[in-house]
Amino acid sequence: MKKISFYFLLMFIVLLANSCATTSTFMIDVRHPAYVKFPENIVSLAIVDNAGGRMTDSITQTPNPEQELLLSSIAKDVLSQSLSQFLNEEKYFNEVKTYPVLQRSDEDYDKMHPLTPSQIQKISKEADADAIVSLDLVRMKAGNTTKDLDGMGVRVKYAKMTILFRIYDAEGVALAPAMMSQDSTLWISDSQDEMDISVYRNLALTMSEGMVRQIVPYWEKQERVMYTDGTNLMKEAKKLATANNWAEAAKVWGAAFEREGLHDDYKARIASNIALANESLLDFTNAVTWINIASSFSGKSKYGETNEYVTWYKAKLMEREQGKQKLMEQLSSNEPSEPIDEVAEDEISESNE
Repeated sequence: MKKISFYFLLMFIVLLANSCATTSTFMIDVRHPAYVKFPENIVSLAIVDNAGGRMTDSITQTPNPEQELLLSSIAKDVLSQSLSQFLNEEKYFNEVKTYPVLQRSDEDYDKMHPLTPSQIQKISKEADADAIVSLDLVRMKAGNTTKDLDGMGVRVKYAKMTILFRIYDAEGVALAPAMMSQDSTLWISDSQDEMDISVYRNLALTMSEGMVRQIVPYWEKQERVMYTDGTNLMKEAKKLATANNWAEAAKVWGAAFEREGLHDDYKARIASNIALANESLLDFTNAVTWINIASSFSGKSKYGETNEYVTWYKAKLMEREQGKQKLMEQLSSNEPSEPIDEVAEDEISESNE
């Protein structure tokens, strides 16, 4: 009888510890491959303005939102200058410069006239560049529209920007298919456009940042979750993980996972932690294996929060696993992909459940 009572007492303690879970969240830096893969001999780029438009006397002049020609011209000025700056900041190429000569003098901003191989060769030689990025279409449309906000029709302004660019080597051979991007923004303003110039500029800057992500490998901050509780094994594993000792943390979490009497949600959380440890060690294959295990348990769990996070995390890990070979090819052999930064105590945000 005493043995049975002791058994139930032990199970109660285990279940109590399982239920007092703490969720720690922190940010990591994740590197993604670019859309374009450049040959190793390309170490310099030139940004070429090959879009129709008008020369703008000053970026601070006040356009009418309906003057799409002027807006498109402002956008391409911002785009060509900021793109070279942002790409230089990435330090992926030795040098990125803006080619100073406009290729078109017409104002037909809505049509494209791709560069010919002879033009590309001439530009590459003059710019001393191994490849060029040709801005073939930069179009900014703006106006007014009505949006429903809490049941009320509110008059708002909008701007929509479309860009299309091509990348060639110095001989005029396309290194990738033409790439098109679109973005838009809405805002409420009582001004007659004096203050709206910054909106158009910021939209162009946002588009430029998006182009950088297509051209070079880029970093993105992503959130990660680490589950813990008051049991000795989970506390020990968290301490190891916080000290960036992910390999040992994975072993301790593995021991915790093998304990008997754990409910599905608890096993899903531990498996997610082991996936996190493997991701931190850049072992994406094992990370995907463990997140699949976590998914198999979280799908049976009555706690929707765990299942929601595991599903999201699984998609992120699959994306990293599928892109790792492309990323390795894009990075030079002496620039390995960096592991996750050490997680300091003051960087972790915790919540009790």
